[in-house]
Formats: sequence, structure tokens, C-alpha cells
Amino acid sequence: MAIRRILRRQCTTGARAIVLAGLSLMLAGPAPAMTAAPADLRGEADPAAMAGRWEYTPEEAQVEAVRAALDTRLTRARDLATTARDPVVDTLIDWVGVLNSTGSDALPAISRFVDTKGYWPRTDALLRRMESILYFARKPPEEVIAHFAAYPPIAATGRIALARAYEATGEHARARAQIVTVWRHARLDADIEKAVLESFSDTLTEEDQAARLSNRLYARDKAGALRQAKRLPEDEVAFARAVLALAGGADQGLKLHEALPETMKTRSIARYALTRYYRLKDDYPKAREIALATQTMGESAEGLDVWWDERRVLLRDALKRSNREAWQDAYELARAHGHSDGLSFVQGEFLAGWIALRFLHQPRRALGHFLTLRAGDDVPLNVAQAEYWLGRAYASLDLLHIARKHFRAAGRLSGTFYGQLARQRLGLDPVPASLACDRPVPQSVLDRVHRDELVHAALLIDRAGGGKHLRSFLLAAADRLQTSVERAAATMIAMEMTHPHVALRVAKASAHTPMDVRGLAYPVTELDYEVLTPPTEEALIYSVIRQESEFNPTAVSHAGARGLMQIMPNTAKSLSRIYKKRYSSSRLVSDPVYNVTLGAALLHELVAGFDGSYPMALAGYNAGPGRVREWLKDYGDPRRSEIALVDWIEAIPYNETRNYVKRVMENLHVYRARLGITQENTREASLGGTLHTATSCTAPGRQYAFN
Repeated sequence: MAIRRILRRQCTTGARAIVLAGLSLMLAGPAPAMTAAPADLRGEADPAAMAGRWEYTPEEAQVEAVRAALDTRLTRARDLATTARDPVVDTLIDWVGVLNSTGSDALPAISRFVDTKGYWPRTDALLRRMESILYFARKPPEEVIAHFAAYPPIAATGRIALARAYEATGEHARARAQIVTVWRHARLDADIEKAVLESFSDTLTEEDQAARLSNRLYARDKAGALRQAKRLPEDEVAFARAVLALAGGADQGLKLHEALPETMKTRSIARYALTRYYRLKDDYPKAREIALATQTMGESAEGLDVWWDERRVLLRDALKRSNREAWQDAYELARAHGHSDGLSFVQGEFLAGWIALRFLHQPRRALGHFLTLRAGDDVPLNVAQAEYWLGRAYASLDLLHIARKHFRAAGRLSGTFYGQLARQRLGLDPVPASLACDRPVPQSVLDRVHRDELVHAALLIDRAGGGKHLRSFLLAAADRLQTSVERAAATMIAMEMTHPHVALRVAKASAHTPMDVRGLAYPVTELDYEVLTPPTEEALIYSVIRQESEFNPTAVSHAGARGLMQIMPNTAKSLSRIYKKRYSSSRLVSDPVYNVTLGAALLHELVAGFDGSYPMALAGYNAGPGRVREWLKDYGDPRRSEIALVDWIEAIPYNETRNYVKRVMENLHVYRARLGITQENTREASLGGTLHTATSCTAPGRQYAFN
């Protein structure tokens, strides 16, 4: 079967289509042997052809200089640069040089580069290098202060260097502010701890010392916590050992805890460790009891973070159907998240509102949390989520005119899961054609972006075979480009270099800003695969590939999942046996057709196994079908109307799986719009209500069904 559509540059009649031949060839696997195109037509240098020549043209010298630089043959690179006569080549050589420089003598060169080319990739690494030099080399305090005035410290060593400089110039309050931040919060090795104490022992108070112990325990930094405990009164060592044992679920933890003085048992860190101990021992009611009785207001950031991680696990257990009497406890745990911004704030306010609305049936209470969430975060995914649930809360109060206002606000973010649900609530297509189609990129803009310094560097790197650096250069370029059409051009240039995964990363990065790149963030290419089962919906295959590997056929995850559809070797082996295919682990990354053949079969089996439910199948693809069956038992089965499908998705206890399902489902609607193919109805229609139609961007004016 072929995934047949070609990515189009625009969707109006008569629009010029861009055929991504390089992408197609890359994903389609090895091509038949052909005569190589001339080097000047391919845009590549031919090292073998040039090896016997004494001279290079400037264009050849540019590529050879970059190749030598990336190999850290800097003397050779600089010799070639004189022939290349390209300032970007000179800068690339300098960039490699400063990244590989060592010793305090490198400081001036690094400083000059950061001052003039701070927008180049890996500037953070260079700043950290400078901080390390300033820490170990003990430069004059005025020089150190001047550096950090321009570049605020990033790492602990930078803060320590600045604190020393302030102390040397008599600015003791400023010195203390820096050193207290480091001492209370940073993970340090033993040598740096010793150096801090040698210089600032008189500056650090008993409160600072106690805070460091508490935060090292929250971080479960056993070595750091025990070192700190030994600097404190003798009983603090026993306290630290008890907390570490409890937090690790060790059997002796409870005995060590019982031996502690009552005053120590009341510390927040001790109560956290006890909560975690009982949860690890599967005594969730006891763990909830301790967590609910613990006040964490005024706790350190480290403490709030780990307490929220624990409360989040406990509240999701409390939401099980068998724990109906604990649903109020789940709300109280969510409400006590303690954060005013960041991810934990978003999670806590959403969960508190969602539980109040959908479990406790208290829409007015829910409104307060959703309004707080909306006011406190501006990330599009979170804005859409807040607006959608504000609409649901107002609708439950029969304030439909207000509900529609919030659904419209969510629907404007139609590239998000909740934006698409909101549009369906309003009777609209989940995805407008304006999102699924690509806006035209004038040739003048493509030419201008080609001349951009970082894009030009990326093109040279690609021709020199330095593909591993492309992503960082093109992302840095996209960050500098000012308009969405320029960012679209950068994405197209990456596609033309036959690096679809890099292009997709650039497009995704651009789409998170107000300047989107429209359908370019959803690549479509030709890909043949063998049909082992009844056909799997093409849009679903694309959606999974986009989320799993970002169209990188050689991707390998930390867990060992491989290729375009990130298939685990054992799963591939089982599928190969079932469908009588010869199994090959290496082919999962070397042969995209083999990978997608197995992945499409796996998707079909999961969809069929869950009666056509895509969200359940996707949860099974990510976490395993056994886990999904557990969650259906724990939280209810949407197929039996025991729980609404959207609530079942939100009830998934694994953050990764819940996010995965949402991202693939939002991809799905965009790909359906891009492909413009009428899809058969699935189980989702009976779970989600009426069908909607949309105009395809690949076939203007054509209507097709959304499930």
C-alpha cells in the first residue's frame, strides 16, 4: 500500500506543488542503482575527484574547509578558508575552535565569539565553559563582575565565582545572595562544597545549613545529604539515614523513622518520605492520609516539586471507580499543589478543576481553578485546555452564551487537542483548511533565507557531511527569523536537504510561537509498505510516525524502540512470527518499508482489539494493551458509557501516555485534512457524537467525513 500524497506548498487552485523527492527517496528505502548526478547538480563536493588536485575552486574550498573544521583539523581548515573567501566558513572554523578550546588561555577567544556571535548554536555550552574558567582561574574580581553583568551566571560554579568577586570588592550582601542560592539548592561535588565552606563558612547561617540538608534529601542525593548531615549536630545523620531509607522504600525505613525524636518526625521532608514509603508499599490510603495532613506552604521549590509528584500519583489512584469515597481527597490533593507557575501549577489547577467538575459535580468551584489556570499560563496547549474546560463548566451551569465564547477561544488554537474538541462542540471541522494547508513561500523569501548566516552554515555543513549539527543550526536560524513565511522557508530548505526529521523539528519549534508554519509541520510523503492486515488509516500512520520518530528512519530511543514507528525489537519479532515475515533487528532502522509494515500491522491489531477506539489503541501502542485494560477497569470503559472518552484520556495515570494520546489525536485531524481522503466511520463516532465534514487542502472543495 502506498501513502501517496505529496506535501503541497499551497492549497489554492493552480498552486505550485513542491515534490519532496529527497524525502520520498530517503523514506522509501534503497533505490535501484543509478548513475551519480554530477557534483555541481547535486550541490555536493566529490572528495575523491578532488583528492589529486592541488587547487580548489572557492566553492569546493568552502566545503572542504568545513569538513576539516568538523573533524577538528583546524590548521587545514584555515588554510582552505583563504581560498574559500567566505566569512561564514571563517566563523564556522572559529566556532569549532572555541568549542574545543581548553584552559584559561581560551577565555578571550570564547568571550569574543560569544560577544559577536552569541546567536550561534551551543552558546550555553560556551558560557558554562567561561564560568568554569572564571571559577578555577581566579581572574581579577572586576573582570569577573563585568562578565556576569553581561551574562548572568548559569551554573553553580559561575555563582561561586561571582560571589568571590563581590566578596573581594567588599560587596558582602551581593556575595551572600549568590552563595546562599548555590548552597541551598545546587547539587555539588565534595571538592566544590569544601571550597565554598573555606570561603564562606561565616556567611552561611544555621538555617542555610538546614535547608541544604532538606533539599539534598528531597533530591534523594544520598552522598550529598550524608555529607551535609555530618556537618550538623550528630542526630542529623540518623535523621538523614531514616529519610533516605523511607523514600527508597527500604524495609528498615519504618524502624529508623520510629527511633527519631518527635520533633524530627514533624519535618516536612520526613513526612514526605513517610508518604512515599507507604505508597511504595501499596498502602495508598495511609499515604493519602499523611499527605493530606501535611502543610507545605513556604516549602522550598525542591520540596514543592517532589511533594506534587507524590500527590499527583496519590490523587490518580484516588480517582479509581473503586475509591469513590476518596474523590474529595483527590480534589484536596490537587488543590494543595502549592505552585504559582510552571508545569506543576498547570497540572495542579487543571486537575483540581477537572475533578471538581467531572467527579464532584461542582462547576462553580471548577470555574475558579480553570480561570486561575487561564490567567497563569500562556502556552497554547494549556490555553486551549483552560478555555475548553471553562466552556464545559459554563455549559453545565446552562450559561451557554458564555460557554460558546470560551469554546471559540479554544477553537482558535486548532492545532491542539482541546482546540479541536472545542471546534467540534461548535459544530465546526476539527481543523480548518488554513492550518492543514501551506501558505505560499515566494522565491524572493527563499533566496533571502538561503543567504541567512546560519542557514548558509547549515547548507555547508550538510554538504560536508556534518549532519549531526544541522538541527542546532536550523533551529538557531528559525529562532532569528522574524516572519512565519521565513520560518516556512527554513523548514522547506531542511526538507530539500532530505532531512525530514530536522525539518519537522524546525517546523514544530516555529509552531510554538505566534508565527506558525502551517501544514509544513505535518510532512506527507510517498511510502510503500506491505499490507499484512485490513488497511490501517493512512492519517493514523502519519500521526504516529510524526509523534514517535519525527520521520527519522534511524531513530533509536533510550528504551530501544527503533525506526520510523519506534517498534521494540521483541514486538517486531512477535509480529514477524505472526505474519510469517523474516525478522531482522537491523532492518527496523535500515529499511523504512519493513518498519512501517510491522507498525501498521500493530496499529491495526490494537485498533481492532479495542473495537475501533483510536485513543485506546494509541495508549496501548505507547504503554502496552495490558495497561489499557487495567485503566479501563480502574476508571471505566467509554465503550460501555461508563465514562466519557475525554475523561478516560485525562484519567490515564502515565503522563507520557496521556500526552502521547493527545498529540497523536491532534495530529490525526490535521493529516486527514492534508490527505483529503474520505474515511470510514469508526467507533469514535458513536462515542463522540455527530460526524463533521471539512474541505481538503489537497483537493479543494472536496468534502469528507471526520470521525
